[in-house]
Amino acid sequence: MFGVAKDGDTNSVYSPGNSLMQKLAKAGSVNKPQKTEDEIVPEIKTGDKAEIARVQDYLNGIKTMRADFMQTMSDGSNLNGKVAISRPGKMRLEYEAPNDNLLVADGSFVHVWDAQAKTGSSVPLGTSLADIILRDNLKLGSDVGVTELKKYPAAIHITLVQNDNPAAGSITLELEDNPLKLKNWRIVDAQGVETRVAIFNQVMDVNI
Repeated sequence: MFGVAKDGDTNSVYSPGNSLMQKLAKAGSVNKPQKTEDEIVPEIKTGDKAEIARVQDYLNGIKTMRADFMQTMSDGSNLNGKVAISRPGKMRLEYEAPNDNLLVADGSFVHVWDAQAKTGSSVPLGTSLADIILRDNLKLGSDVGVTELKKYPAAIHITLVQNDNPAAGSITLELEDNPLKLKNWRIVDAQGVETRVAIFNQVMDVNI
């Protein structure tokens, strides 16, 4: 889920390096010393296991969802759009005009269309950060690494990585608590660049 404009300039030519869609489709590599997997994916604390299990059950309970989203750029400007999710494996993310870029996960691949350049690209779903929230029978702490969990009086923030490539990027889910409800996510790519997205007007269990 996942920018179509150059960070800080909503009218600029599309910049893949700052694209939320590109970050969801495939986390990049970076030429700098990498932390070890143990440093990136620490052992889960006993006291966190119950909260992680609650988040896991909530995410696995999402079958279909439609929502609006707002992407916040580093200069404070915003981009808006709509997202539709059908788990497992499928998602459609599109921006409001004048940004007509599109991301579609079809269950096997993630396809990104750059409307300005009139070019498209595809990567296997399993190599993407989108796979973390779209995979069937999600197992947090097992097939998806949990690097951090923060508990607040009315919220839970949980940071997730692909266990087979934890240095490639992370996605932090920010959820309301009691009951759990996804409100925001933050993606940090391998270069440390963060993209924040707010989700609202959610409708669950709808035909996609």
